[in-house]
Amino acid sequence: MRGRSAEEFGAKATHARATRRRAPARATRMPSTAGYMAAAAAVSVAVFFALWWLLRAGEDEAPWLPAGLAAGFVMLIAAAAREVVMRRAWARYTREME
Repeated sequence: MRGRSAEEFGAKATHARATRRRAPARATRMPSTAGYMAAAAAVSVAVFFALWWLLRAGEDEAPWLPAGLAAGFVMLIAAAAREVVMRRAWARYTREME
């Protein structure tokens, strides 16, 4: 049986490396807006009812007003935080695509 010379072995190894397919790059995923806002809405509803219950127990005349304002503030902060996260994710995505 004839063995392969170093040149033959090197040529085949180089050819194998050249024809081997590259593994696809890891797909960049954007954060989910629907999931984030659903979680923010759930937290907002929980804040509303917790505050409403506390104010109602304290004999407040209109407990829904401050509870609603607090829940709206939670949603406002969540939307602002989401905007910051999306801007960073978009900047990272465009950097990777260049």
